[in-house]
Amino acid sequence: MSERNQHPSRRTIAKGAAWTSPALLMVAASPAFAVSPKPDLTTTITPATSTTHTNGAVSGVTYTMTNSGTAATNGQTLIYTIQKPTTGTLTLGTLPAGWSLSSENGTSYTLVYTGTLAAGASAPAIPATYVAGPTAGTVSLTAAVALGAGGEVVTSNNAASASVTVTASAACKSTTMTWAASTTKTTNPYDFQVTGTTYPLYARVTYTETAAQDTNTTKYQLTRGKNAWGQVSADFFGNLSYNQYAINTTGGGNDLILSQKAGTGATTVTVSFYQDAARTIPAYVNNLVVPLDDFSTQRTYPGGTYDPTWSYQELWSVSGATATGAVTPTKTALQNPYNATSTLANVSGSGTLADPWNFPVALTNSSRNQVGGNLITSFSSPVTSVTVTYGSNSTMTGRQSAGLGQFTLCY
Repeated sequence: MSERNQHPSRRTIAKGAAWTSPALLMVAASPAFAVSPKPDLTTTITPATSTTHTNGAVSGVTYTMTNSGTAATNGQTLIYTIQKPTTGTLTLGTLPAGWSLSSENGTSYTLVYTGTLAAGASAPAIPATYVAGPTAGTVSLTAAVALGAGGEVVTSNNAASASVTVTASAACKSTTMTWAASTTKTTNPYDFQVTGTTYPLYARVTYTETAAQDTNTTKYQLTRGKNAWGQVSADFFGNLSYNQYAINTTGGGNDLILSQKAGTGATTVTVSFYQDAARTIPAYVNNLVVPLDDFSTQRTYPGGTYDPTWSYQELWSVSGATATGAVTPTKTALQNPYNATSTLANVSGSGTLADPWNFPVALTNSSRNQVGGNLITSFSSPVTSVTVTYGSNSTMTGRQSAGLGQFTLCY
């Protein structure tokens, strides 16, 4: 009998049923896993004002660290990093309880908070002061937090930023800064107001003297006046003498007198500028010109023989503080030269402490024993302070003084 005419068997029916019946899927429910509570550090930055000005205007800033997670921190190190802005200066205020400064470099502050932050709680806010730089534009203030031992829910919210807008100020006015003449020793610090500027401008003079003092203390100390040590001379018999004389200054006969003696030590003077009488807010002054008066080198030949005890070589270094760091001014002119050899081209050095400006000793001899003049230096960038160090060649032990001339500036 043919296969087509056969009746289906029980096996055939069962086989077909296996392919045609709907499948029943058995799915077991997975057990639920609860998310463990964890801390989550976030930060906010709040400038006290959204707009400030150039020339050292100030804006208060606060930095706040918050635990935005669902559990308290538990012994982990809480780290807060504040980036310093690329223009202007950011200075931390007095740190609240629990905060300490771990480290500081040219680009950032790193702080550590000691304590536990409950979920939703904030650490005491960190105060800071931003002093605007000389360039108009938008300044970004940034910071980031970190949980030292890990364990945060998310880390993508650890950083924050805020903006401060710096706007251009009114045009500055040029003025000549006088030292207020006096024959007495300058107080330390010595404060005075600079007149003739667009905005109020206050100055502070601070100094250190490491040079040995002469027996005549009215001469070998920092004074404000017109006199400095002048030409050392010898008579026919080889007897030496020196004469004090009025400096031929660039600013009208009124200088800040700096001293050095016996080829050792130095006098360092810093002049800082502020926009407030309390002298807490730095001011950026423009086009600052710093004259170094009676800048000279001398070799003395009593009886035709060189005597280093009556000879000297003055050494000058000048540095200014700007928004981006310290800079050295450019030497621009030599005024009132003593002789034809006294030229700007003959001034050696770069004006730094390691390589101070000087007239080389080789320029002096028995027939031309002195070279010098008033060296004019100028800054191309706005500065908040200028530091001048005046010393001498240690192999030439003659005593000498010189004058820090009247500054010109624009503010």
